[in-house]
Amino acid sequence: MLNTLWSEHIQSSHELYVSRSLRFREDNADIWLPFLHIGERAKILELGCAGGALLHRVKQLVPGVNAVGLDRDDGHIEYAMAKSAELGLECEFIAGDALSLPFADGSFDVTFSHTVTGHVPMQAFLSEQLRVLKPGGRAVVWSVRTKLNLNTGDREPVSGNEKRLFDKLWDAVNDGVEKELHVGEYELSERGYATELEAAGFSEVELQFFTIIPYAPDNAGTPAELAEAQINEGRLAALSSVSKAARRAPGALSPAELAELELLINERYDARLTQYRRGEKLWDIATSTVLSATGGKR
Repeated sequence: MLNTLWSEHIQSSHELYVSRSLRFREDNADIWLPFLHIGERAKILELGCAGGALLHRVKQLVPGVNAVGLDRDDGHIEYAMAKSAELGLECEFIAGDALSLPFADGSFDVTFSHTVTGHVPMQAFLSEQLRVLKPGGRAVVWSVRTKLNLNTGDREPVSGNEKRLFDKLWDAVNDGVEKELHVGEYELSERGYATELEAAGFSEVELQFFTIIPYAPDNAGTPAELAEAQINEGRLAALSSVSKAARRAPGALSPAELAELELLINERYDARLTQYRRGEKLWDIATSTVLSATGGKR
């Protein structure tokens, strides 16, 4: 039986792929890529790879790596494999459990994850990485620190009717899926990442931070195609939120109400695109600050 709970009810493969592609780009790779400690011929494993956006980007930038991605959601893995074929990239994607990795001891030079650790018990997660790393290999754990993020963009429903319908829909959704998937259950403080790495047996532990700007359409250096993609990523996130909630709470909104809510969302983002194309500057911007916790295997 396929496991698609995350991709169907939490974050779809497509929305994750789009958002990560906009965050981890070739033009800002000098900010984030060095934190992965990846050599040209390294064998690397991404845990919780979702639809494969980050692993694909790494493969494009460091083409000599042997790239493997693992995720427990079969829908994500199917999407990642299809994307690999579409992009002509040699990446291997496997459906599996990060707490019981289907790899031999000492298989990888680098293991890494992005926004996974809040949903899994850290010692089991890190111990398996220590096992599959080669001596001298390194584990890299990335966690977005939302309290450090800036978001001045108009990313939430703002009109009265849009907000009313959005709230009515989500108020009818129970949190059973989140509990089953342990969403956010294991989140740590910043120092907690260091102590957990040490407890798992890693050496040369480091905590570092980097900040990227995934959304700044009015910046002079943002090409028009990228600016519009950044605006439309907000549209995709909002519409995806509605469709997921509607699946989890069927009947919460009537078909007419669902259609109205989607229309209001589209009108809001169409208006933002029109403002952008007219040269009307809103200077809305978003940042993403990432904790990069790393440890080596002796």
